[in-house]
Amino acid sequence: MSSPPQQENTSPDSKDEESRHLLTAPLPQSTSPLINGDADDGEEEFAYGSGEKIHVVEFDSVPIDGVDYSTVPPFSWKKLWQFTGPGFLMSIAFLDPGNLEGDLQAGAIAGYSLLWLLLWATVMGLMIQLLSARIGVATGRHLAELCREEYPRWAGLLLWFMAEVALIGADIQEVIGSAIAIKILSRGVLPLWAGVLITASDCFLLLVLENYGIRKLEAVFAVLISTMALSFAWMFGDAKPNGKELLAGLLIPKLSSRTVRQAVGVVGCVIMPHNVFLHSALVQSREIDLKKKGQVQEALNYYSIESSFALLISFMINLFVTTVFAKGFYGSEQAGSLGLVNAGQFLQDKYGGGLFPILYIWGIGLLAAGQSSTITGTYAGQFIMGGFLDLRLKKWLRALITRSCAIVPTIIVALIFNRSESSLDVLNEWLNVLQSIQIPFALIPLLTLVSKEDIMGTFKIGPTLERVAWTIAVLVMVINGYLLLDFFVSEVNGLLFVFLVCSGTAGYIAFILYLISHGGGNVANWFNLLRTKGYSYAERPWLRKTMVNSPSSEHDGVVEINKHVPEDRESNRLLSDDDGDDDKNKILAIEIDRAEALDGVPHFSWKKLWEFTGPGFLMSVAFLDPGNLEGDLQAGAIAGYSLLWLLMWSTFMGLVIQLLSLRLGVATGRHLAEICREEYPNWARILLWLMAEVALIGADIQEVIGSAIAIKILSQGVIPLWGGVLITASDWKLEAFFAILISTMALSFAWMFAETRPSSKELIIGLLLPRLGSKTIQTAVGVVGCVITPHNVFLYSALVQSRKIDPKKKDKVQEALNYYSIESYIAVFVSFSINLMVTSVFAKGFYGTLQADSIGLVNAGQYLQERYGGGFFPILYIWGIGVLAAGQSSTMTGTYAGQFIMEGFLNLKMKKWIRSVITRSCAIVPTIIVAIYFNRSEDSLDVLNEWLNVLQGMQIPFAVIPLLTLVSNEKIMGIFKIGKLMERTVWTVAALVIIINGYVMLSFFLSEVNGLLFGFVACLGASAYVAFLVYLISQRHNRAKLNGFTHLTNCVYNLNP
Repeated sequence: MSSPPQQENTSPDSKDEESRHLLTAPLPQSTSPLINGDADDGEEEFAYGSGEKIHVVEFDSVPIDGVDYSTVPPFSWKKLWQFTGPGFLMSIAFLDPGNLEGDLQAGAIAGYSLLWLLLWATVMGLMIQLLSARIGVATGRHLAELCREEYPRWAGLLLWFMAEVALIGADIQEVIGSAIAIKILSRGVLPLWAGVLITASDCFLLLVLENYGIRKLEAVFAVLISTMALSFAWMFGDAKPNGKELLAGLLIPKLSSRTVRQAVGVVGCVIMPHNVFLHSALVQSREIDLKKKGQVQEALNYYSIESSFALLISFMINLFVTTVFAKGFYGSEQAGSLGLVNAGQFLQDKYGGGLFPILYIWGIGLLAAGQSSTITGTYAGQFIMGGFLDLRLKKWLRALITRSCAIVPTIIVALIFNRSESSLDVLNEWLNVLQSIQIPFALIPLLTLVSKEDIMGTFKIGPTLERVAWTIAVLVMVINGYLLLDFFVSEVNGLLFVFLVCSGTAGYIAFILYLISHGGGNVANWFNLLRTKGYSYAERPWLRKTMVNSPSSEHDGVVEINKHVPEDRESNRLLSDDDGDDDKNKILAIEIDRAEALDGVPHFSWKKLWEFTGPGFLMSVAFLDPGNLEGDLQAGAIAGYSLLWLLMWSTFMGLVIQLLSLRLGVATGRHLAEICREEYPNWARILLWLMAEVALIGADIQEVIGSAIAIKILSQGVIPLWGGVLITASDWKLEAFFAILISTMALSFAWMFAETRPSSKELIIGLLLPRLGSKTIQTAVGVVGCVITPHNVFLYSALVQSRKIDPKKKDKVQEALNYYSIESYIAVFVSFSINLMVTSVFAKGFYGTLQADSIGLVNAGQYLQERYGGGFFPILYIWGIGVLAAGQSSTMTGTYAGQFIMEGFLNLKMKKWIRSVITRSCAIVPTIIVAIYFNRSEDSLDVLNEWLNVLQGMQIPFAVIPLLTLVSNEKIMGIFKIGKLMERTVWTVAALVIIINGYVMLSFFLSEVNGLLFGFVACLGASAYVAFLVYLISQRHNRAKLNGFTHLTNCVYNLNP
């Protein structure tokens, strides 16, 4: 598939020099360090030694002086024959028993309608295999070896483990397939476990064949493939499928809801993880001089032709099987019960004996498929183990070890699942899921490495092919993800199993994201990834631009760009009182341990992470305030589990916004309110301050009322609502107990979760399958609207300055960003888990009941008590303790936020205790009035809560727009400004949140606004509101346009402008 390179009009000498430096990656002494021959002690072991490799005839067109290395000679049938072999061994994975079962089920259930998908799935598989061949030929090393060299040891071992698991899963299917065929051909005399043992002996057959040379092994596989082709072609001839329907199925794409599962199965069988590793090793069995560009390109061309032809044959075999079962069983009663075990008997019953009973034809074809795929599985196991672990073992010993890894569990499985045909079908489903899980761990390393110039030299794939390959890989992973989701939704039962699946999924996704973002070779550890590799100006021209105005290399251009960055962060009023008051409650700048590795590069340290831990958890309290809890319980009671996916993604959106807030605070040494004071004119900053204060008061009323409700519950009504407000108002000095309060919330709601035992299956479906009914739109809007509280955006940019960071050292600033980000992820994950538990508890108890629409924060405890009773500890009090912890923690952070907002916008010069009293009074005085006025009934408090949600929703743009505008401004952020892609992303997130809150406001005012005067005032206010938003978006500063709607936002760690 590869085309010859363009020849340039250069001298032979220049071509010679170019060819000798094609591959920038260092090569081992032997160009093909695979797994070979009996290794003596102390000697390096190779699969294909110089005596074992197939010698390809030399170039016919090499000039007498022998230096024109870049020329690709004309096509030669003789050379094509010499390169033929590896592609056919690779194609076996497209014909293993698992594929055959997918074919027969697709034919029986979907008829001819999925033939087009079989065709395109084979093309996608061919594309991936060609890339595998490309990396093997161009580097002289196979994929497992490259992964060992290019990834950190922990990642390499994890990749090896995943590859071994995938191989074992595939081998079990293949060996079971062979055993079924042996049972068919022996007329049931040999049981399944005996067939497994017979099949297991093929590893020794492999060793014998290898001793006779690679061509003899390839010849055996040619016989097996021919046997399959003849067997299934014979069946095709006997069955006589409908030619017209076959052609229509190939050319006209059709997919109905009833055949989605079969369609997923067809595509899911295309890429076998072990086959990706195998092909990159097999192509090294030919003798190729890697220093000669023309010879490498020629090998790629011939291997591409051979692989395409091999997969054409495998496609034809799969086509035969699918059409035979489509003709015989589509629309019949047996269609749903067909499987690999009973397919032969069904064929015999349908088509009879004939010249040669079709049952035995099927058995022979199945045996050939199973035997050939088990042998290639053994071969792949040797390459995978040898490449990842760099083992020095004799070949027979390694073959025995790799074979045992698959055969031992296969024998156990055969004994357990030999009870019935249905049990083997269940086993096959589990094995398909097992292999689907492993696919990303073969595809992502392959695509990452084959597109790197330092690995591939001039043979790296181009941008277009890279996009196509990644599109195919993502498509295959998404399809297999659907298979996994569908399987786990039907199989997962029990809370413990759900917890394990969710925990495993989190780790699984994290590792996939790590592999995708792994940008360079030999990254020392996880922290180097988080550092956003490439902070060197000398190596990154796009960063070097920022050094233009730098008078000193010591500053690296950071201070010169960030002209407003204070030289000493301790001079910031955030960290030190202006009046010298020794207030014990001020946020002190914590000195961070600066111990570094010998190479001077900061590495990940658990001690440092602990020192940076704190601000993220204080920030996460806003995700757990009483307003959020009320949104959670209403979502559960009204929408059941169906909005859990929205809770997850809205939490993620909130996290993105908060990461930008911390980025602004760490990179500039000032918090958002201070920068707004400097960057906006007086009238605009006063308006922004008023909006922030209004939002803070609204949030504080909700939080204090929430605490007061909890106090009323726990005092059994002795302390009224206004009394609880006064108690809550006096506890603002309890900052040291945030960890205790968050832990109290987690334990309380976890206890409730365990007591109520929500449905694990429905919980997983709710998390993974997006659903939104017309009756739950208002509730869904409430879930998203609670994500971003305006005062929290201001707060976090201030809290992150509580650690001493030298702003002159960009690596220290980036290190702080990394640690704060990790802490934020953990903190927000904890808050998401708490919200999830609250929603699930109310979904289990009240979804679909008469009480669902009337549940609120005030009466939720009583409803829980009536629904679940007392137990060891009355659930009413568990709920009260959780709400109290939520209210108390959020009111404390509200006090902090009030101080930073007032100080930052107004630049006040006063003692901290006075400032605290003022900010606390701004919230508590109206809260007491509200508590007394709305304490008449539960309905009045619900009305109050609706007004407060609208009030805060209105203020969100006045925190988010300044944040996004400033964090994308190079004058403010220097090299830490966010890039274009991240800018677009975050503006999209912000716009989505603003639109959703706008929907809440519109819906609310339409239902509440009555009378011409009220309507006129509302319209005037809305006009002014929109005008101020437009002003903020289009604001210019120092005649330099700040990015507004035209640019949306790039990843928190991406420094590329």
